[in-house]
Amino acid sequence: MLTEKGMSIKSSIDKAIISNEQEFDSIFTPEEKQTFLFLIRKLKAGISGQ
Repeated sequence: MLTEKGMSIKSSIDKAIISNEQEFDSIFTPEEKQTFLFLIRKLKAGISGQ
């Protein structure tokens, strides 16, 4: 269970995540977003040795 301070911090983080997602959506076309996410997943798999 979060304290009042923890809930405040969580709220700030949630707002930042939503803002970042909206900015991400406004920068890339759907095709660019798919390519970007594919490359990020490939990079992650390569780093973790999968």
